[in-house]
Amino acid sequence: MYLCPIKLTYPMYLDLIDKIPSDFGPHKHDRFFRYAMQHKELATALIQFALPAELCAVLDFDTLTHTEESFLDDKLKQHFTDICYSCLTKDRKPVKVTIIIEHKSRIPLKGTIIEQLHRYTGNVWANDIRQQRPLSVTLPILIHQGKTKLKQENTASYFEGIPEYLTRFIPKFDYILVDLSQLDDKQIAQINNIMLYRFLLALKGAKDAVFLEQHIEKLVIFAPESTESEIVVKLHLVCISYLIDTSNTFHQKLKTMGTPEASLPASKKQKKSSNLLLQLVTESMEKGMEIGVKKGEEIGVEKGVQKTILAFLKKMPQITDEEAAELFEVSTNDIKNLRNEIQP
Repeated sequence: MYLCPIKLTYPMYLDLIDKIPSDFGPHKHDRFFRYAMQHKELATALIQFALPAELCAVLDFDTLTHTEESFLDDKLKQHFTDICYSCLTKDRKPVKVTIIIEHKSRIPLKGTIIEQLHRYTGNVWANDIRQQRPLSVTLPILIHQGKTKLKQENTASYFEGIPEYLTRFIPKFDYILVDLSQLDDKQIAQINNIMLYRFLLALKGAKDAVFLEQHIEKLVIFAPESTESEIVVKLHLVCISYLIDTSNTFHQKLKTMGTPEASLPASKKQKKSSNLLLQLVTESMEKGMEIGVKKGEEIGVEKGVQKTILAFLKKMPQITDEEAAELFEVSTNDIKNLRNEIQP
């Protein structure tokens, strides 16, 4: 059910790999989120998944358009990453649909989320005022990537028991919460869009090693019976690249799946296709490492090269000191010293 049918040649895959990031930098989750969500096809699927049916019914998704706007101020940037789409309702009223991801390691203090999103909406209005246009109606979709459940907040809950004549001074505000920590197998099984399915699996799996190990085959197995669109394959490879860059569990399991003894589905086509995927992943990793080395040489800073080697050793712990030394043109002693730095 969740196999991605593809019928593209190996050179075509390599061309796709050149178009996707292989190193997501220091803000890996944010960069992956922004890269993936700029694609209208995936954004549409996420919005339709997140919003209640009555809201989806009034939106004209043909008018959904990605904008380059961001409404994060300096403080909000410490907590969120956003991507914004404009849209018309079916009666031609303009709305903004903002998709926001937060991945706090700790549950925020009570009232924090609602205050931050209220400020975010205020930033939207401030931008409207500067542009001399009507104030926008904003539909915020908040994706929580943390492991711990995030409670849905509302302003009314903070003012219980106050006299009715004061309630009119309380701003009414709402948002949509997609809490990945609460996304269970039953909900996942109901996601029919293959791009959204893998995107949410990747986001959740990057922070939850147990979940990732349980679902890894659903993320990586191809079924080459028919042709799929380039965007499906590209986003698939982005998810793979992101997980390689963020999860040691995924990296190690992927190597195991690539061996002849691996426990893969019985279909020979799936095995063959999985091997092709592993070739593609290897190409992607090698490209990222080459870029890292080149950057280190360009800036002429030894620490830059060391950082690249350290990242490589963490991803490829099985490589020998001699092989790594030859690859990066350094001494085996340099590799041994760097390897010691990553020992627990």
